[in-house]
Amino acid sequence: CKAYVKSFEKYYHGNGMPLYASKALSCKELCRIAKEEGLGLDVVSGGEIYTAVQAGFPMEKVHFHGNNKTADEIRFALESNVGKFVVDNLYELELLNEICGEVGKKANISFRIKPGVDAHTHNFIRTGQIDSKFGFALETGEAFEAVKTELHCHIGSQIFDIDPFVTAAEIMLDFMGKIHDELGIVISELNLGGGFGIMYTKDDEPVPYENYMEKVSEAVKAKAKEHGLPVPYIFIEPGRSIVGEAGITLYKVGGKKEIPNVRTYVSVDGGMTDNIRYALYQSAYTVVNAGKADKEPDEIVTVAGKCCESGDLVQEHTKVAKFEAGRLRFRSVRSSPAGRARAATPKWGASPLRRAVPLCPRPWRTRTWCSSPPVWAAAPAPAQPPSWPTSPKNWASSPWAWSPSPSGSRECAA
Repeated sequence: CKAYVKSFEKYYHGNGMPLYASKALSCKELCRIAKEEGLGLDVVSGGEIYTAVQAGFPMEKVHFHGNNKTADEIRFALESNVGKFVVDNLYELELLNEICGEVGKKANISFRIKPGVDAHTHNFIRTGQIDSKFGFALETGEAFEAVKTELHCHIGSQIFDIDPFVTAAEIMLDFMGKIHDELGIVISELNLGGGFGIMYTKDDEPVPYENYMEKVSEAVKAKAKEHGLPVPYIFIEPGRSIVGEAGITLYKVGGKKEIPNVRTYVSVDGGMTDNIRYALYQSAYTVVNAGKADKEPDEIVTVAGKCCESGDLVQEHTKVAKFEAGRLRFRSVRSSPAGRARAATPKWGASPLRRAVPLCPRPWRTRTWCSSPPVWAAAPAPAQPPSWPTSPKNWASSPWAWSPSPSGSRECAA
């Protein structure tokens, strides 16, 4: 977080703000961290807005994205005083205008523009090309017909090249110049999105963020000067680059199935319900046998989840130290929510241990368990994670004492 904030101070003299893309991992603890570090927040759903409100995040620093915001989400966002709506299409613009009239409020908006840049990443996470479900297209003229305020673009995710970011910035400044020349309107803010790549495997080579910020800021300043425009206030939206490399997922190995001359399956107590990325587009991860982390990999396995789907795989043909049933293993993650039983997301280190996301052993039994993530009271940071309680039946005997909170959720203290 600090690296992003410092980059704005260095390259834009503070004329901008990073927004944490909470879709990477949305919980109250991360909202608190973003607030403490001086970041804004990029949200994509009513649930993420609710989380921000519950965390006490300054809502004027929240930008609401999404290609299909519902009327209920828009009303909730207006009631919550969300700082900015990133409008994705004309239907949304008309709906937002209608609801603003009903509730007697004005919305601060920006328009999401597709700059037509190939981000050189997987098709499922490219978002800046004309054939995308997101945003207004430059090529068809619809963007020019719609925009008279702040602009936003996003070209994709897990990008390791700087050039696509620079090209997108230049295209957006050229578009701002056209709006100024033909409509006489000066757009004062520009959101350049996120998508900065991180290291999932040893083959990934992320570009230092400092390099990206330097090159893009040079392009923004040069183009602004070319078009006789003031340098706009810049927003960016880092997400996975903040949380992705900071966490791991810890699984327990269950069954092991060796199919001669075919493959060896190792089944774990998770899968596509907590991370669907491999099932969707075969994202590569580093898999480690946590019980033999100091041993050389000596076995090729396919790590399988427990869903009734043949495609529920975590990683295929990956080399690890030999597994034994019941032993633990872990991998780096970019997590997603699910209805299957899952463990807590703890935060530990030099600061007091706090639980970032609540333990939800059986979240389908009640809607209140997850509504207000509990926080651990100050406690010394352990050398290794504590033993989490695994079901409501043994909560009482766990080292953490649980009690109902006013909201109906469960709070805990050491």
